[in-house]
Amino acid sequence: MVCSRLSLSSCSIYRCSVKLDKVDFLKLQNGSDIRGVAIAGVEGEPISLTEPVSEAIQLLLLHASHLPYNRNGFKFFTNSGGLGKPDIKNIFERAADIYDKFTVEGLTNSKQKLLASVKRVDCMNVYTSDLVKAVRKAAGNIEKPLEGFHIVVDKGNGAGGFFAAKVLEPLGAVTTGSQFLEPDVSVALRSAAVDSTGLEFNRNRLIAFMSAIVLEEQFLVGGKHHRFKRSYKNVIDEAIRLNSIGEESHLAIETSGHGALKENHWLDDGAYLMVKILNKLASACASGNRGWFLLRLSLHDHVLPLNIEAPSNSGAMLLGNVVLAAVKEFPALDTSALDKFVQAS
Repeated sequence: MVCSRLSLSSCSIYRCSVKLDKVDFLKLQNGSDIRGVAIAGVEGEPISLTEPVSEAIQLLLLHASHLPYNRNGFKFFTNSGGLGKPDIKNIFERAADIYDKFTVEGLTNSKQKLLASVKRVDCMNVYTSDLVKAVRKAAGNIEKPLEGFHIVVDKGNGAGGFFAAKVLEPLGAVTTGSQFLEPDVSVALRSAAVDSTGLEFNRNRLIAFMSAIVLEEQFLVGGKHHRFKRSYKNVIDEAIRLNSIGEESHLAIETSGHGALKENHWLDDGAYLMVKILNKLASACASGNRGWFLLRLSLHDHVLPLNIEAPSNSGAMLLGNVVLAAVKEFPALDTSALDKFVQAS
């Protein structure tokens, strides 16, 4: 997703004495990010986001969770994209002009007016409610489409611990055994989905799975794997560009798991990706088909390993027949092992 990040060393706003020193705002630019330090605590990294500087830039001081704590911050999204390098440079040039016109008295008055107009909004309840509604809708408006499932959340003390109580449990899932749900700003983490056998749905598996979901939802036959530069921002920018020239693109995802969907305004939102997977699970449950298969290319041998999981032998056989039907147009494939499995079932 196209975005800009205000990088900080804490989620609390730093209160400092008003001292309007000379500031080189462009040194705070890190490509399409705004990166600085708001609270002392990292050796060798002095405070660069003082209160007057933040006032001039007009950005919020919040904290992310997927980077070391001194490189976290706030991502900015709009429904048409986010901020790129030219936008950030423009922000800093304008901020520098505003900063040069500051006075101690003017800054104090501005702060008082701002505090008087602050409105408290519970954004997380709105956000998680939308996620829950999306899964219910995918399951045909069933209130608890994940009832009977035991889904464990291990957030490694990142910011996603809310997913257990705020998303999964309202959908009927049991989350007993979930761990490390409390946020710890000093922890860096990545996320992935893991099935009951321990198979991880990350990296290329996650890309393939999400691609299959998108193709099915958009009623598309076949898709194009468009490889591009590293960095989730570059990938998302490229997807936006492709759409602008008439080449339909719905998913922009990096091997690391950073992913964004056109339907979700190109937000780099891992929770939304997990909801898309839950949508698939919930719709399968609603139709009585609680199974899945994964056909992939082996990293070492000239074979296509096939994983099938279903709650019953007959369910596994049905999925086996689905795979057989899909690969019948490739006569060079040796499907004898799959034929034997289906016949034995």
